[in-house]
This record gives sequence, structure tokens and C-alpha cells, in this order.
Amino acid sequence: MAVLAVAFCWAHKIGEWQNEIKPIKIKNHGRKAMSFFRSGVNVLRRILCGKAPSKAEIRRVIQILFAPPLGIQVAKLA
Repeated sequence: MAVLAVAFCWAHKIGEWQNEIKPIKIKNHGRKAMSFFRSGVNVLRRILCGKAPSKAEIRRVIQILFAPPLGIQVAKLA
């Protein structure tokens, strides 16, 4: 169950990141064409199952997994 929760959060965070790069289209009724989760799953599937993803793509996706949530600043320990 914990692995599924982490996978869901990872896909959602990647979807939010992708939305910042290329916004998801808004349909005529005002809703997005796909959810952040679906967008993130598509990216993860392309990277994990696709043909030879670049090291930069893999590194960025892993960084997103361990990054703090958007809008939250991390206190520095100094």
C-alpha cells in the first residue's frame, strides 16, 4: 500500500511539473483534458518503458520524487 501511495504522489508531482513546462489544454466545458496524475503517468511510462531515455530525463524525474512540495520552502540548517 505504501508503494502505491509513493507512486501516486510521484506521478502527480511529475504531472504538476509537466504542466509548468507545457500547460494541459482546457476543454470547452472548462476542465483540463487530462489530470496531473495521468500526465505524470504518461511521462513515467515513456521514460521507464520507452527506448533509451536520456540520463538527464531520468535524473530530473528522480529529483522530482525527492523534492519538497511546491510552494513550501525548506529551512536551512546553518
